[in-house]
Order: sequence, then C-alpha cells, then structure tokens
Amino acid sequence: MSTETQAFTHDELIAEARARFGKNPLDWAFICPNCGDTATTADIAKALTNFPATHRDGTPVKAEQIAGLECIGRTLGALTPGYTGRGCTWVAYGLIPGPWAIHLPDGRTRRSFRLAPAAQEVPRILSIRQPWAFAVAEGFKAIENRSRRTHYRGPIFIHASRLPLKSVAIVRYSRDAAIRLDNLGGSQNFWDARARIPSSVVPAPPATLALSAVIATAQLTGCHQADGCCCDPWGFADQWHWEITDVHPLHDAVPQKGALGLVKAAPELVKAVAKAASNDQEATAG
Repeated sequence: MSTETQAFTHDELIAEARARFGKNPLDWAFICPNCGDTATTADIAKALTNFPATHRDGTPVKAEQIAGLECIGRTLGALTPGYTGRGCTWVAYGLIPGPWAIHLPDGRTRRSFRLAPAAQEVPRILSIRQPWAFAVAEGFKAIENRSRRTHYRGPIFIHASRLPLKSVAIVRYSRDAAIRLDNLGGSQNFWDARARIPSSVVPAPPATLALSAVIATAQLTGCHQADGCCCDPWGFADQWHWEITDVHPLHDAVPQKGALGLVKAAPELVKAVAKAASNDQEATAG
C-alpha cells in the first residue's frame, strides 16, 4: 500500500473527477488503497440498494457520502466473518488514513481514496476504400471526405474496405503518394486480408495495401465543411472534411470486416491492433 499523500482542495477534486469521468458523480470511480478494488459511486449506490445502511442518527447512508471514503466491501458485508466477496473493510478515515487529503471549504481536511485512472476511450473504426485508405495510412492524406459531419473526437482505426475504387488515380492528387504506391507494387497489389492464409514462410504483402483490414491507428481531431481549396488536393467541395492526425501505419494488417459510420471496436480487435502495434515497435527497435 502506498503511503504517499497528495493534497487537493474540494474544488480541485471535483474538477479532476469531471475531467476523468464526466460531470455525473455516479460515474466517478475511486481505488481502495488496501485491496485495489475500483468502485464507482453507482456501484456503491447499487450495493446500498441490496444492503441498506444507516448512520448513528438513523438516517440512511447515501452513496455520495461514502464514495472514496469506504471500500465497497464494507457495504457488501466484508465485516461479516467468512466473507469472500468483493472488496475489503478498509476506510480512508481509519488509523491508516487515505492517500489523498481533501481540504474542504469549511476549513476541515478529509482523507480519501485516490481517483481511478480515466477509462481508456474505445477506438472507433473508420472504413475507407482503397486507395484512399493507403493515402491516409501512409501519411499523405490528412482528411477524409464525408457527406456528413461528425462530433466524435478521439482514437480511430483506419480500416480499408473490401472493395477498392479502381477508377481513382492517386497520381492526380500526389506524385509522392503515387511513387510510394508503385514502390509497394501498385494498386494491382491490393489484397484481401480476411482471405489470406497466414504463413511463417511467405511474408504478407504490404499492410497499407490490404483490404478488409485495419491498417493504421490515428486520431480524429476535427471536422470542418469544405471552404474553397482549404484541403487541396485531397479535399472535395461540398463535403465535410474529417481531420486525421497522429497516424501510425501497422506493419501487419489486422483482418476485420468493415462497417458503416464510426463503430466502436470490439475488445478482441483492440487487443489484436495493440499487439500489431507492439510488434511494430519491437521491429523498429530491432
């Protein structure tokens, strides 16, 4: 158990909780320093529904009164001999105080648990047809043309759709992109990652030329409506330009069926892409 103490004002604690989990206090989560259990205020409210508790004056205990002060195990029955459920009996106001010192507006100081880390945002899948997906993954094309705007901002997986656009000539938009595409074998080298049988002998074709696969990770950081030649040569008129930054192409394409719109990636896909990304880092380091 860490004995390091950090001090916050009450307002600073609220601001930090909102930054990590949003404005709803039911979503705020704290970590028990003793057993490591992470419980939200909503978790504690549910526990109190099943195991009501009262204060010494007979008034009912509310979740917001004990969130961050008591491990959820106390509400669930950890004080009962033989308890083997979730959490423990630890409290922030005991002989060993909680690791955070919260200075209240009335001048008192209250000890509490630490806030849990912010939940990692689940990446969205952005399906793009080749050769546009190649141009994005290779860092040439920093926007995606769409007929609708998006309010989403955050991590995305660049997914190459199953059917390429055979009529698109990349050289019309970027000579450098066309040269890179030719160096990788050209558009005739587009390959279906879902149909390919993995082999330890024959290396896979270039990942950024894959079809039906995630080929890069990135961030969707903005969206604006076309205004003249604002994103020339890649931006189309009368379209919304989705702004894509921090692009990292994968060395190995991750097979995946496409979808319309921005769809949350399944946990299995997130793990597969993370593995592919870590393999890339190891290959680079080697």
